[in-house]
Parts: sequence; structure tokens; C-alpha cells
Amino acid sequence: SSFTGKDATKILKYDGDMTITYQCLITKKEEEVNLRDHHIAKLNWKADWPMRWKHEQIVFEPGGSDHASPGGSYEVSSILSEKIFNYQEPVFVEYMFVGIRGLGSKMSGSKGNAVSPLDLLDIYTPDLLKWLYQRKDPNQTFELAFDSEIYRQYDEYDRDLKKENHISFRQAVGLGQITQWNIDKINIISRELGANYDKESVIERVPLAKNWLLKYNNDEMIEVRDQKNQLYWDEMTEERKLLITRFVTEFSEIENRTIEGLEFLTYKIPKKDGILEDELKKKQREFFKDVYNLLISKDTGPRLGTFLWAVNKEKVVDLLTY
Repeated sequence: SSFTGKDATKILKYDGDMTITYQCLITKKEEEVNLRDHHIAKLNWKADWPMRWKHEQIVFEPGGSDHASPGGSYEVSSILSEKIFNYQEPVFVEYMFVGIRGLGSKMSGSKGNAVSPLDLLDIYTPDLLKWLYQRKDPNQTFELAFDSEIYRQYDEYDRDLKKENHISFRQAVGLGQITQWNIDKINIISRELGANYDKESVIERVPLAKNWLLKYNNDEMIEVRDQKNQLYWDEMTEERKLLITRFVTEFSEIENRTIEGLEFLTYKIPKKDGILEDELKKKQREFFKDVYNLLISKDTGPRLGTFLWAVNKEKVVDLLTY
């Protein structure tokens, strides 16, 4: 309707050529138009498709699997193409859908939830994105991941292209957070851990990890508590509280903090003479859980020695002192 721009209309008269008279069902107004002069009409989809095949002289037309089903758009449009437009239907190749994890249903322009290349390049490197598409045949489906599935995709890409010295996306997320996305600090951690991540991969992936976390995965964020976790402390046994107190004492006395030294300290604190290996591992896991809960209100977190190296020393002491 030229009155509203909407398609709520009723055809009242058609001369068999280019002139129609219609009523706008919203305004109740009537109008006679010549379709050659006023381009306000559109065919229904299954007639529109074969019309365009002929007009554009299409000979090859890939389409989604929903169009390929028996009685679907391609089959019906092919009949209309032959019977009405006297045109040979194009060769058809069915392709499957690209799904989206973490943002809802599959990409669909008609649903308004399509993801643009710029959105994808917020979290994917261009090479990884091309790899995801190129490794799949058109009849295979795959998913673009705005959730933690992206960790696996980066890992598979690195293994497939033998990029063992690249920083993993998981590490980029973890180390990025605890260093406030500081590239220099991440490179220091890399050296101290003996990882020696490729510096170009750090520069490329850390900003993408930041986008992934802040835009789409706030629940994965690690935030150091503003105040002591008194409720958690009150539920701890005296034995576990003693380990925290012992750790604070030794941690406070360290002047030249290194990741290796802090890692050694965190594993040493739960040790005691005569403890069996299985029991020690259980105590260490319990100790790590307590430290994480007192610092970030989570049962787990980044590698503890690395985390303690990156976080402000006075803040750690304050949150663990009762």
C-alpha cells in the first residue's frame, strides 16, 4: 500500500496487464496503479523466485535445506518456472545451516538475528573463521560459538595447523583478566611458565578474548571481591582456617615474588609429615577452593600461582586475613 507501506491490501480489479485497483485494509482507501510506473507490488515467494531466475538468467542456485524439502520452495518454483515463465530451473545445491551458540537460534535475516562478519571478527581471527567454513562441505552443519565452545574451536585450529606455540583462547581469557588485558604482563607470565607464547598470537587474541568475555560472557568474569567473604569463612573448619592463616604469613614475607615461587608456596601449605599422596592432593584441592572463594567467590579460577602474582599483594592479604 502506498498509503502505509505495508502489504495489508485487497485486490479489487486487475486488467490482466499492468493496472490494478486495490484497497488498503488499514486506511480503507482505494488506489488504481500501473505497476510498470509504480513499483509497489511484489510476488509471493514461490512465484517470485522463478521470476528472478528468468529475469537474471540464473543457471546455478544454492539454497538452504528448508527450500530443498519435498514440496518445498525449490520444487514448487521449478514447476512454476517451466509452466509459467518457460524457463529451465537452475541447478540446485542444498546447503545446511550455520548455527549460533550463545546467542539463540540459527542465523536468519528474516528473524532479525543475523550475525554480521564484523560481529564474528570481534571474537574470531580471520584465519580461524575461514578455517571453520572451509573444513565443512555445504551439506554439513556447524556452529559459530559465542559461548565456551569457542575454546575447543581455537584449540582444534591450533592443532590442525600445528600452531602449538600460540596462546590458547582459554589462556587469553584467563590471563587477560588477571592482568587487566596487559600484553606485557601476559608475555612475562608466558616466559615464567615456560610457555613462551608466540607474541603475535598474544597481540591478536587477547583483544578478541576481551570482547568475548565483556560482550557475551559476563558470567565467566573473574572479579576480586571488594570485601571479605565472611559467610564462607564462617563455614570453614578450624583446620582449613589455619592453612589460610599460615599462607598469609608466608605470602606477606615474600619480597621478590615470582610465579614459580608462589606456585611452590600454594602446593606446600597443605603438606604435613606422613600425609599420603592421595590425601595430600585432596587437601591441596580443598585449599585452592578456599583461597578462590575468599578472593573471587568461585570454587575454581586461573592457575593460582599465576593469579596471585598478577593480583595486588595488599588486596590478597586483606581478603585472606581474619
